[in-house]
Parts: sequence; C-alpha cells; structure tokens
Amino acid sequence: MSTTRALKAIRGWVAPTTRVEVEELLLQRGDLEFPASFLTPVTRNKKFPTWIVLHGLTPTGRFHPTLEQFTRALASSGATVLIPEIPEWTRLELKPEVTIPTIRATLKAIEEHPLTNQGLCGLIGFSFGAPQALIATTKPDIANRLAGVVSWGGYSDMERILQFQMTGQHEWQGEEYQFNPDPYGRWIIAGNYLPFVPEYRDAQDVADALIHLAIEAGNRRIPSWSPSYDTLLTELAADISPDRKGLFELFAPRSDQEIDTEKASRMATRLTESATKVTPLLNPAPYLSEVLSDVHLFHGRTDALIPYTETLLANTLLPRDKIANSTITGLFEHSERGNRLTSVFHEIGEAATLIRALSRVLSIV
Repeated sequence: MSTTRALKAIRGWVAPTTRVEVEELLLQRGDLEFPASFLTPVTRNKKFPTWIVLHGLTPTGRFHPTLEQFTRALASSGATVLIPEIPEWTRLELKPEVTIPTIRATLKAIEEHPLTNQGLCGLIGFSFGAPQALIATTKPDIANRLAGVVSWGGYSDMERILQFQMTGQHEWQGEEYQFNPDPYGRWIIAGNYLPFVPEYRDAQDVADALIHLAIEAGNRRIPSWSPSYDTLLTELAADISPDRKGLFELFAPRSDQEIDTEKASRMATRLTESATKVTPLLNPAPYLSEVLSDVHLFHGRTDALIPYTETLLANTLLPRDKIANSTITGLFEHSERGNRLTSVFHEIGEAATLIRALSRVLSIV
C-alpha cells in the first residue's frame, strides 16, 4: 500500500494529472493572523492522513513552484497537506523562533478541519525549514502529535554551512570537497547579521543591498550565480559607501571577479559567531540529540546551496534510535540547475532507492 502511494506521488510529480483541491485557510499565531494552503485529493468523501509542510527562506513562500509541485504530488498520494505561510521567512528574516508557534497553530487548525482523520500527522521541512522542523520535535507536545518528521535538504551546523557558502569547501570524515556554491544563502545570512559583527556595525548599507539581491533572485528564479545579475550587482555597489564596496563584493562578486577564499573563510567564522550569539537556534547541532520523533532524512547529492554532507552530519548528531531512514540521491537538488545522471542504470537504481525511501515515509501516517 505504501509503495502504491509512493508511486502515485512520483507520478503526480513527474506528470501531474490528478486533480487536487486547494483551500485557503487563515491561522492564528498569537496576535498574528497568517494564511495557509490546505490541499486535498479531489475525492473529498472521506478523511485523509495529514502532512504539514514548512517552506524555506524564499519570497514566494508556499507558492514556490517546486514546493507547489511537491505538495500537489503529496496530496495526490491520498493525503491532506497543510502549508502555513511563514511571513518572516518570505521577508528573508532569519527567525527560527517562529517555527514552534507556527507548528502549534497548524496542529490546532488540523484538529478543527473536517477532512483530517485526527490521527498522527507527518511534518516535512525544506531547506531552512528542515532543521527547524527537527528542533520543533524536541517539544513533547509537538512530538506527541507527529508520526514522524522529514528533513529535506537541511543543514546541521551553522559554521560548516556558512564556510561552504562563502568558499565552496566542505568535508566529511577528513575528506575535503570543492563545489561552486549558490551565493543565495550567504546573501541572506549576511543581510540579517553582518551589522552584528563588531567591526561591521556600520555596514547596514551592505546588508540591505544583499537582502535586496536575495529577494530579486528569489523572485527571478534564475540561479544566483548567473552573469545576468552583474548589472544589478553594479547598480547596488554604486549605492554603497566606497570604503565598503570590497566588503559587498566579498559576498556578491560579479561573474568576472574571484573571491579571496581566505578572507571569505575568516568572514564565515566571524559571521557565524555573531549570528549564533544573537539567534542560537540558527545552529541546529546542539539541539538534534534531543529530537523525540522518528526522522527521515533526504538530500540531493549535487545540492549547491546546502551540501549533502550536512545530512551525513545529522546522522551522527540525532539519536540513533530515531533515524528511520537517510537517503542521499542524485535525482533532486536544492538549486535549480540541470542534474541528469550520466548512467541510465545508475538513474534507475537511484529511482528505486528513492521509491523505497518514500514508501517508508508515506507509510507513517
């Protein structure tokens, strides 16, 4: 049965023909009212198991095309899917502290909706939402309502991920790797926390320019390393104080400029120190050992925003008895660029592994 659901979900992803009903809900988090999308299979004459899906840091939020494609495929497998809009994250504000109250508000909405089966829910977090979903399950009142949690393309250690985003370097068990990183992540982190680094307290103009750049990239949906951004980079640099243009270019060089990796590495360390001092929840590592729910981990092998070694690290930090499944696949990635595997047989093998992993996930609710 779970394999059938997995195949339905994959068919819904590859060739979306199954109709899905979408209902707009309004949820309450303290004094804030925020929207959510509630997806159900077109057959609404019975109650369905429910998935909660957290989007990442993107201006499009729950309407990110890839997320919409995924959640519609998930609904077509025979489930209801609730995707809360997290307004702080659509403004690219690094506020992990809103995750837990958002999930609690979403669980309350599920309790009250007539099409949910009132059983245990599943929770899926993407990108920035992935480690925050894991951290949320350290709270017993949340974990007790969940059948399991899925981390897709998440990170585990703040300094490791920022070192990668600044330099392209990452490592696992002493083996070093080099990859061209997607600069989108470092733009957001610096846009939020650069002025908290003591020696850059006057660099608000650089931080503002980087957030502007990240919002533009999120809306354009053109890879952030594309030369098409060079004109915008030049325009933004023109409005920055001359003595800080080099600082801006450290985070956002034009396509014809090279980054000084030693300076970039030092910046990653300083920025991590300041960011995690202001917002400790940005670093998931200290919290992962306290996770109470069963965990399913997924990561794209060629992810250019968050490297797959972050999921390998999660395997060592989570309680061993809570790791239900960990899958590194070549069939999905974080950044939007071509990723066809060169070997047909390898691709078939990857698909079979992914179907088995998805079957295990879909069987939990």
